[in-house]
Amino acid sequence: MQPIAVLIGGTDAGEFGKIGVEATTIMGMPCTNDSRSAVYHTPKDTVDKVSKDAVAAKANIFHQFIIQKYNE
Repeated sequence: MQPIAVLIGGTDAGEFGKIGVEATTIMGMPCTNDSRSAVYHTPKDTVDKVSKDAVAAKANIFHQFIIQKYNE
């Protein structure tokens, strides 16, 4: 885990945090100034580029997060 680097962009979780809503963001890509262009949406972002395994892994992480928060 790490904070989002300056000038990389924002997330919906960041906006929720501004109004006091606890939120998180998960990314599955490098997020550095060297790879900055990779984190912006482009017309080449199509569904066929999405890894089903990555989506399943993220869904599992969020599922576990929700269970943990519920049990707190």
